[in-house]
Amino acid sequence: MTILLAVSVLGMSIESTGYALGATTDLNQRSTAKWDDKSMERFETPAVNWKWWKTGPQWYEVVHWAGTGVSGWKDGLKGEAEFRFPTGLMAEPDGSLLIADTRNHRLRKVNEGGQVRTVAGTVAHTSADTIPKGGLRDGGASQAMFNEPVGMAKDKAGNLYIADSANHVIRKLDRDGRVTTAAGDGVAGWRDGSGTSARFNQPRSIVAANDGTLYVADTLNHVIRRIDPKGNVSTLNARSERIVEYSPGAVAAAGDYLDGALAQARFNEPSSLVMNADGQLIVADTGNHRIRLIDVAKQSVTTLAGNSSTANYSKHFPNASLYAAGGYRDGKASEALFNGPTGIALTDEGGVVVADRWNHEIRYVYKGSVCTLSGQAEQSGDADGVASFAEFHEPAAVAVLPNGTIAVADAFNNAIRLIRRYELPQGVIPSGRELGVKDKDIQLVYNRRLIKTDAAPVIQNGRTFLPLRVVADTLGYKTEWSADGQVRFSFGEIEFEMKAGSKQAVRREHGTVSELQLQDAPFVHEGHIVVPVRFVAEQFGFHVQWITEARAVVIRDQIYVRYAATGSHFPPRR
Repeated sequence: MTILLAVSVLGMSIESTGYALGATTDLNQRSTAKWDDKSMERFETPAVNWKWWKTGPQWYEVVHWAGTGVSGWKDGLKGEAEFRFPTGLMAEPDGSLLIADTRNHRLRKVNEGGQVRTVAGTVAHTSADTIPKGGLRDGGASQAMFNEPVGMAKDKAGNLYIADSANHVIRKLDRDGRVTTAAGDGVAGWRDGSGTSARFNQPRSIVAANDGTLYVADTLNHVIRRIDPKGNVSTLNARSERIVEYSPGAVAAAGDYLDGALAQARFNEPSSLVMNADGQLIVADTGNHRIRLIDVAKQSVTTLAGNSSTANYSKHFPNASLYAAGGYRDGKASEALFNGPTGIALTDEGGVVVADRWNHEIRYVYKGSVCTLSGQAEQSGDADGVASFAEFHEPAAVAVLPNGTIAVADAFNNAIRLIRRYELPQGVIPSGRELGVKDKDIQLVYNRRLIKTDAAPVIQNGRTFLPLRVVADTLGYKTEWSADGQVRFSFGEIEFEMKAGSKQAVRREHGTVSELQLQDAPFVHEGHIVVPVRFVAEQFGFHVQWITEARAVVIRDQIYVRYAATGSHFPPRR
């Protein structure tokens, strides 16, 4: 006797997918997601049509690209490479990614195939029990030394500029592989001037304009600097006058907040810069928990997103705080809350992807709204999976690859992660076939693997029934059934009992027994006992969707524990 699962074939996703770009729906539905057949969407997803990813966030997933998670330094394949708190990313046109491996004091690169190599930088010394030490030394790429590099940018000639934060300088890696110091004298401070006569204080981001001008987020000076093509350094906005006693007897200059004319505007630890198609600068104003916009042509500053309180921004200690109050809230951009937005990147449509570091999330700002792409609000972790269920730990930088995939420098997890589109395995939608063509066979996909069944699925009364035995074999269930329609199946410590024709089920877990009411009763169909798939998905935490055009049911783990064994090209996290 074969057990079948029932799934709706209304032609859309089984779960509610009411998110659209610009809406306020939070993707973090981990504990509150409910089945809603009436609000299912068409299969206009990244797996078929890339432009629909915004309206199909359930088709996004977070996977591991490179880094074992161990804090260390090792080149090699993605599953063997090691990083130490990476905090800077830059996407290359060929699909590779440049990485500022900050606490290894090196620049690294990972290609599309996942091979990691060191591009530039060495350290004073390393051993099994010491942390690598950075330094300031120009020269060939393999001999040059950096000290906590973060932001990177390339000019039109292909020269790479690096915000070498702990050295307080801007470095240049030219196309011949030679590293030089472009601006800054290596002493923490503030001074405009020419080239190496200027001073910075922990610069963390840099962008290059088409005319060769460089813009720098001079983080601990709380200002945006400009380096013209001749190397002259100037300051664009007002410096803060605030002084804060951050611990008894210890004081520091603190940032401030003010929109308006650029010459009077104030920032608080700006950490990341990008330049949009109009030549405007977008700033991750970390200490103010806001995303700001500098219109260089109009010489003005406005706030794009974020609304944190600056109530304790008095000018002098002791009744003043270093930072604004952070928080978490999606919705209208002017009402949204961030907590330490550290890295930003632009999408082709002009949206801003934000690494919201202390919320441990990846957010998206577009057309006056903020939504969450992935991560759990104010909850750190290290889990790949469906985007709304994945976890990060202090994501510090983001970059958008040429195919639209979002790369994330998951700093505390010492890894590079991807938020990418889910793709159906080959053969589910054969090449050249028109979408919507009705075939006889119903297909079953688990994660990225097409499951070949020896018991054909059937459709009855508008529902599709799938063989549980095949699913059980794939997922690792234990199943038992009898001729009178009694069914027992278990997964780990959870066991269920149900009977054909009855909507009552019994659940047992660690000695606790509870009764469940099923929406659809199991029944016998041509010798098969059928069980509703939504029950299995809800009870065991699987993500299940029906794709009309492919006549396929897709079952995915919400958290990818066994992903490598089920068709992923990426290994499970260690």
